[in-house]
Amino acid sequence: MQASKSDWLKRAKQTDTRYLTLSYRWGSTTQSYMLTEQTQAHLLAGLPTAVLPKTLQDGCCIATGLGFRYLWVDRLCILQDSREDWSFEASKMAEVYRNSFCTISASGSFDEDGGCFRSRMAFGIQPMLLCNIPLLRGRTYYFSDAPQNEQKEGKFGHLSDRGWVFQERAMSCRILHFGDEQVHWECAEAQFNETWPWGEPDFVTGAASVQSVRPSLSCISMFRTDLSGIWTSVVEEYSRTKLTYESDKLPALAGLANEVALFGKDEYLAGLWRRNLLAGLCWRSIYENPQAPKQYRAPSWSWPSLDAPVTYGGEYARITWRGERHLASVKDVVVTYADTNAFGSVTGGWVILFGNLIPVLIKPMREGRSIPAGLHYKAFQMDGTRFPGLGGRYDVAAAALDIDFSILAGGTIRTYCVPLVERNTSVKGEGSTYCLLLAPKGAVPSLKIGTGLAGSLSSNGEEYQRIGLIWLYSNHWGEFREWLSEEAPPKQDIVIR
Repeated sequence: MQASKSDWLKRAKQTDTRYLTLSYRWGSTTQSYMLTEQTQAHLLAGLPTAVLPKTLQDGCCIATGLGFRYLWVDRLCILQDSREDWSFEASKMAEVYRNSFCTISASGSFDEDGGCFRSRMAFGIQPMLLCNIPLLRGRTYYFSDAPQNEQKEGKFGHLSDRGWVFQERAMSCRILHFGDEQVHWECAEAQFNETWPWGEPDFVTGAASVQSVRPSLSCISMFRTDLSGIWTSVVEEYSRTKLTYESDKLPALAGLANEVALFGKDEYLAGLWRRNLLAGLCWRSIYENPQAPKQYRAPSWSWPSLDAPVTYGGEYARITWRGERHLASVKDVVVTYADTNAFGSVTGGWVILFGNLIPVLIKPMREGRSIPAGLHYKAFQMDGTRFPGLGGRYDVAAAALDIDFSILAGGTIRTYCVPLVERNTSVKGEGSTYCLLLAPKGAVPSLKIGTGLAGSLSSNGEEYQRIGLIWLYSNHWGEFREWLSEEAPPKQDIVIR
């Protein structure tokens, strides 16, 4: 879109045209000016800026003030009534933001009508220098009441938890945030604002968040060195965001996934990657009772199948683990898609593992146990005994559920675990073992079954769905491995939908 007092839609023909992008939050406005089949001709002919929502007006003003003629805005550059165009453009979204000279982030606005600019007392936006204070040992101390970045008044403001914005922010090389109280600007190397024009200190920037992911993603060369580690961070951060439409869970990450696939030379599988699939399956919800979407969105073995923040386990958070041993193998994996976009919505999927299918009992964890967050349950063998080799810091097989425990409490649903990978965590031979927790397909009504792949793939008709993850911490690795090979049920093909 050309930014001036009279704006119009312009078809992109030149790849070297410099442009800005606008990142903002959609609202429930009845504003008619969005690109549709009906409005396309009108928009191409041109229209006064004044008819646009206030945030878009201010975006045009900022672009013009910075000397740019073009501004990319999703509602005016994607046909909103064309599923085909919407899906295609969604897969290219990361490319749009990565190639933009700068992204204008309207973080201080609740919706498209709020605008970018605010009335304020400018003299209040400055750090306070404290000097000549005894016992400071020659150090200079500053005091500022600037809000933290994640707060409504901070850098990310109303966009801090928005799913679509996560991708926009992660791929932008430069971002100009118009917050509720001040302007922030950042690139892949540093972050600034009016309070800290020489660079935000660590206590303002904060710890792990999308800003720790963004520099790695915007520097494409880093994709070749630590793809899996970056993706782990992406999943953990993105799963904490919110979407107006739950069906957008995969489409809102499609552009970013497309970029990673391009440079990582790997196959994307509904939120996971084929090359590291076994380790990628080891995610867990941090909620005790996570919610499943109302409609099918992904296979149960993939994290987009839940509406909940997920983690790969804190200190065990890297998909590429050192000292990793596979206890199962992937025989096949297939995902079917809603359209030609292999990074967008899916209609079905299955994975066939070759591993030990072990019957287990699940019980609530006793309150006060020192166990990593999200592991609210414990697993036992069917006779109530513990798994061999448990010990060290933890002496219990801890579990996280993808479903409400009350569904299992009656004991009518059979539950199984499949050991996937074990990881050495110390020179003393201590390590962690990660196991999928399964139930027969269809046994849990809240877990949807995809329609894209009909018919049974199992020779005996038995298929399963994931209902959680079991984590065992062992100080006798060899003992558990010996038990798997000699006493546990023998390995078999396991079909998981």
